[in-house]
Amino acid sequence: MKSPFLHRFARGVAVLLLLSSAGTTSTPAAELSRLNGRWRWTFTMPDGVETRPLVKLRYDGRTLTGSARYRHATETPITSAKFDGQLVSFQVVRQANDRRVVTRYSGALNGDVIQGKIQSNWNGEVQSYPWEARRLPDTPEGTWTWTKTIGDKEVEITMKAKLDADKVTGKVSPRKRGGWDIQQGRFHKDGRLTFELEGKIGTVEFTSRFEGVIVGDLLQGHEFVDVGGTKTKETWEATRAD
Repeated sequence: MKSPFLHRFARGVAVLLLLSSAGTTSTPAAELSRLNGRWRWTFTMPDGVETRPLVKLRYDGRTLTGSARYRHATETPITSAKFDGQLVSFQVVRQANDRRVVTRYSGALNGDVIQGKIQSNWNGEVQSYPWEARRLPDTPEGTWTWTKTIGDKEVEITMKAKLDADKVTGKVSPRKRGGWDIQQGRFHKDGRLTFELEGKIGTVEFTSRFEGVIVGDLLQGHEFVDVGGTKTKETWEATRAD
């Protein structure tokens, strides 16, 4: 017969094993982030004009956020956003000619495609349309911004990058002027971006090496800085601006 101590010990081990098992069934981070990124589709307006709207989505495992635009300079935050691992839904609210236009998107995520429907009252009454959005590739091409402390100031840095095969070129500029050419820029098959900068800030010479991974509209990694032989490693997080 087991002693009360052994019985309690066995029950404790069983509970620990159960908790451990429950933890291993959680959704992997790679799956949680598969909705992250830029999604585009083609839509024909009621007047016959064809547009190519775009939505940026970011999911952190619990909350879905993002912004949508149907043409340049019309970026609007999404609201009422939900994602359960397969079904995604959100709405976009805009003002048009003193009228509140609400457009609701809902669909099923399947790889790099979301298929579902759009419901909108932009004609004065709610109408429904098919929706098929495709995920744009995660590449460094485009404009990225981040902030960096230089001296006692927070400075906004802008990077404009171009991609040719796996070669990355472009310019990184503080305060959107001047700046330095991207050197040794490469976009690796595993999704990593690496490049170097060399130049001056005032009279101080520096070299920086950047390493980051692109997930949707975020570039996350590190900057390795060498200023006069003093080397530091800094966290780097850039956001896609366009």
